[in-house]
Amino acid sequence: MKKVMGGLLMTSTLLLGAVMPMVAHADENRTGTTNTTATFKANTDVVNPVDPTDPTKPLDPDGTGDGNGAQAGSGLSLIYAPVTLGFSDSEKLSIDTVNDQDYIAADGDGTKGTSTMGNTVKVGLQVSDQRGTSAGWTLNVTASDGTVASGNAGMSTLKGATYKLPVGTATSTGEGTDSGATARNGAVAAGAEISVSGQASTSTDGTLVGAASGTVLSAANTTGSGITSDLMNPNDILLRVPANAAAAKTYTGTLNWTLSDTPAS
Repeated sequence: MKKVMGGLLMTSTLLLGAVMPMVAHADENRTGTTNTTATFKANTDVVNPVDPTDPTKPLDPDGTGDGNGAQAGSGLSLIYAPVTLGFSDSEKLSIDTVNDQDYIAADGDGTKGTSTMGNTVKVGLQVSDQRGTSAGWTLNVTASDGTVASGNAGMSTLKGATYKLPVGTATSTGEGTDSGATARNGAVAAGAEISVSGQASTSTDGTLVGAASGTVLSAANTTGSGITSDLMNPNDILLRVPANAAAAKTYTGTLNWTLSDTPAS
C-alpha cells in the first residue's frame, strides 16, 4: 500500500500472520517396572528346643537339663530327645512265665521314670532344620545295652523283647495346618518296633518281631524346614517281653537316635 504524506511516498506492509513449524506430541506413559531382589542365607545360630504346642515360645522347662537326651544345635540338628524311658514303676511289671506281656512307659497315675517334653506329659522328639534347602532328613532309632550295674542285666538278655514306639503327633513351625502324623512343614511321624539288642529278632512263637532299626520322624525332599516336634503318648510306648524271658532283676538299655540328611523316599 502506498500513501503520500507531506510530499513523501510512504510504503507500509501489513503482516496478517506468521507461519510456525509443526511440532509432533509424544504419547503419554503412565506405567513403570521395578525389579526386586532378596537374597537369604542359612541360619547358623544355635537353636534351643521350643514348646511344641506353641513354637514361638521356648520350652518350659527349658529342655537343657536332665530331661533332654540331645542338645541344642545349628544347621540340621536333633535338639530334643527323652533322656529316660522307665518301665519299672508299672504295677503290672511282674514276671509272666506263660504269656507275652506289654509293659508301658506310664501308668494310670502319670508318667513314672520317663522324661516328658516340657508341660505336655508326652514323650517328645524335636528336629531343627535351619539349612534353608528344604532337602529333607530322616530320624532313626536303634537299641543297645546301657551300662549294666552289678546284679543287673542288659536289655539284650531279654531274648525276643522289643521296644514299640507309636506313631506320634507331628507339629512344626511355619504356615499351614498340622494334621495328626503330618506336620505343617510336611514332615511325617512314624511308628517303629525294634529289638532291644539292636538286631532283628523274633520271639520263639513268632508273635513279637523287632527290626534292627526304625524311622520315627522324616521329611521328604522339599519338606521339613524349621522346627519339627513329634509327641508320643507314654501309654503307647511299650516294652514287649516274651513269656518267661525276664528274670527278677533290673534290665538297662539305650535307645540311640540318629538324624541324617537323607530325605525320606
